[in-house]
Amino acid sequence: MKRLPLAPLFALALPQIGLAAAVDSDLWSADTTTGEVVRITKATDTAGTPLATGTGSYQLAVDDASVWVIDYESDDLHRIDKVTGLITATIDVTTSMFGIGVDEDDVWVTSQDTDKLYRVDKDTETVIDEVQLAAAISSAVAVDDTHVWIGNQTDDVQVVEKATMTVVATVTHTSATGKNSADIAVDDTHAWLVYRVNGGLLLKVNRSTFVVESEIDLSFDSLWGVAVDEDYVWVTQEDAGGVIRITKSDESELTTVLSDGSCAPFVDDDYVWVSSGSIAMLTRLDKTTLGVLGTVSGTGLYFYGGDATGYEFDWWNDADGDGDLASVDCDDDDPDVGPSQAEVQCNGVDDDCDTATVDDEDVDGDLVSVCDGDCDDDDPDVNPGVDEILDNGKDDDCDPATPDTEEIGDDTGDDTGDDTGDDTGDDDDDDGCGCSGVPGSGGAVLLSLLMVLAATRRREVVGEKGA
Repeated sequence: MKRLPLAPLFALALPQIGLAAAVDSDLWSADTTTGEVVRITKATDTAGTPLATGTGSYQLAVDDASVWVIDYESDDLHRIDKVTGLITATIDVTTSMFGIGVDEDDVWVTSQDTDKLYRVDKDTETVIDEVQLAAAISSAVAVDDTHVWIGNQTDDVQVVEKATMTVVATVTHTSATGKNSADIAVDDTHAWLVYRVNGGLLLKVNRSTFVVESEIDLSFDSLWGVAVDEDYVWVTQEDAGGVIRITKSDESELTTVLSDGSCAPFVDDDYVWVSSGSIAMLTRLDKTTLGVLGTVSGTGLYFYGGDATGYEFDWWNDADGDGDLASVDCDDDDPDVGPSQAEVQCNGVDDDCDTATVDDEDVDGDLVSVCDGDCDDDDPDVNPGVDEILDNGKDDDCDPATPDTEEIGDDTGDDTGDDTGDDTGDDDDDDGCGCSGVPGSGGAVLLSLLMVLAATRRREVVGEKGA
């Protein structure tokens, strides 16, 4: 591995980039004519200061922390830190590198000289394995979670299994004979293969069985690149500047033509970008209308191909570490959200990434949900908006403070209740306080005392009279 001096990519202040996912506020371009790499700010459609990386920067791939650039002329693989904009390593891999892909652990590159696929470990920045491919011009690379797909500019596409580092399938189809494979994109269920000449062709291949499930005749020669998102497949046509959007659900097509030509397409969640086939320019398109939203021109923008946004990396990786790949995780920045998670009610989040499981349910249809305080969502007559009905055994208004049974007071003034002044001794202690515990005993003692006093008073009066 060769080390280069650290060189700044920008003279301007660097944007803050979150490293939870590869897709962020920027995209990247590698210019085949100048050997430069440029960061483009999406929000403003502006390019930063070009970074010289060699004499033939050909394709690049973006992950969560780095930009990986292959130099066709110098046979080097460059690593650029996304935050600092510095070249941190230059790795001597092989001669005439052409295609590149990246996953969480490795960088995958092909060589047109050796017809091999090389595996570069990110941590050690060294080549750790290689696979001999068929004798053809190896070109496009697409990486999913288990396989690497390689186009070879013939009629075939080879599939290498990562775990065994062996070619486990070769995709062929009679309709592709003589058309030459040009580019590959992979989603969670299919690989999409573009063929270049003799009436362009797009093949839809099952990722599990490697069987061609559909062939779409695009009726264009010189097809160049393909990109894929959740809803669409995007194909570019070099000579006429065509950009073709194929809807996955029904394979319908919508085409626009860019006057300055089209070469490599790349996407993120919001837009599709297309590099020009004739001048150093990128065009940003609206995914729905295919209308032009902006352009970026300048040195370093004659882009040939690769994953310029990091969307392909994110599709097959797990940024939040919850075990759910970004291709199926509806929020890959939150480890508590994903298809493997249980739905938590009333938190305002689609925890299980399933819109069929409602966060705020109203099962009984009384227009009051559990989150709004419905204490029995199976009974439409129970919710905080109804009146409490006495003696029905239900908390109709979902308020424990309103009793279900009417209360009758004890202090009525009769001699049946407690504390009425009767002599029942209900309030006597049972701890041997000297009370006899005999009903009426207190009154008898009092009466006896009164009689004694009265007798004593009579004797005193009689004594006075006798005196």
